[in-house]
Amino acid sequence: MLILATAGLLFPLLSGGAAAQPMSTSNGVMCQSAGTTGLTAKVIAHSNEKIQGTINASGCDVGVYVGPGASHVLITGVTVRYANDHGIFVQNTWGVTIQYSLIAHNGIASHKCGTMPCILEDKAIQLTGATHVIVRDNSVQYNMADGGIGISDDGPLDPAALAPGVLHNSTDNVVTGNRVIDNAFGCGIVVAAYNPGAGVGNNIVRGNLVVGNTPGMGPFVGGIVVAADTPNTVAWDNLVAHNTIYESIIPGIVLHSNAPGDRVWNNTLRSNAIAKNGFEGPPNDPTVPTGIEVVAEAAPGEPNAPVLLNTTVSYDTISADSIGVWLCDASNTQIFGLQGHVGVSVRTC
Repeated sequence: MLILATAGLLFPLLSGGAAAQPMSTSNGVMCQSAGTTGLTAKVIAHSNEKIQGTINASGCDVGVYVGPGASHVLITGVTVRYANDHGIFVQNTWGVTIQYSLIAHNGIASHKCGTMPCILEDKAIQLTGATHVIVRDNSVQYNMADGGIGISDDGPLDPAALAPGVLHNSTDNVVTGNRVIDNAFGCGIVVAAYNPGAGVGNNIVRGNLVVGNTPGMGPFVGGIVVAADTPNTVAWDNLVAHNTIYESIIPGIVLHSNAPGDRVWNNTLRSNAIAKNGFEGPPNDPTVPTGIEVVAEAAPGEPNAPVLLNTTVSYDTISADSIGVWLCDASNTQIFGLQGHVGVSVRTC
């Protein structure tokens, strides 16, 4: 089914299955229920559908929702603006492509944390429980909820919705060639695990431009993060390569094992260009500008402490930071081929 979305009006050209029933918001905007997420959406995608055009999602929580079972959806050349939360939200499905699109000025009335109810990963483009999804050559900018692009698992804790999800890994996704610039209050690109029994693995973040706090412009965090976030979660075999990352409030790339029982292993950070970044702070994180940090947030004597092992950091170029690579409680980290100009190439906590 091909949908043309122009000036907020949707024109279905070919039949693609029963549409969700629309609902009117308090300002008269027609939104639809986004599955069981507790959110509303302007456009609900169906399998084998192509979505193009301009989507004004004002009054809806999501611009385009690709829900469970809606596979092989192509979102190309769209402009999505003014959603309360996510511009595009892909949940528990596979084979979706998001390309050549502008996702801007979303998150304008968000459920980001600090409010209740709370969305932990309120990114402009969010993949949750997704497999074999490609996000390429998009411009993601000036979104105001929680940063740019997110990949997470799904489960009883759905980090991208208001209601619980169904247990799903997020694996084998590719985020490449995107411009992720000046997105407020959250990191540029995040790959994060939240549900025991699921996790994030074999994802590729490659060739993106990620810019954070452009001077004088506001709270734009930037950076790329791969993490196991909540207890007993896992992140494995993810690749972060050939990205350009600068002016992050945090270190340019953060690899984290955050909570008791977390396991993060076999991740690779390769050939990234990183400059002019920030830091996170004690007890385990650096307190001066840092290019890359590889950290297990373990406390002394902590039972079932988080584990981070077998990381490869290779051929990254790091400049205008005080520390190139910061290591803390990270086992068997291989570092070689670092380039650039920093105060100290490698430091441990």
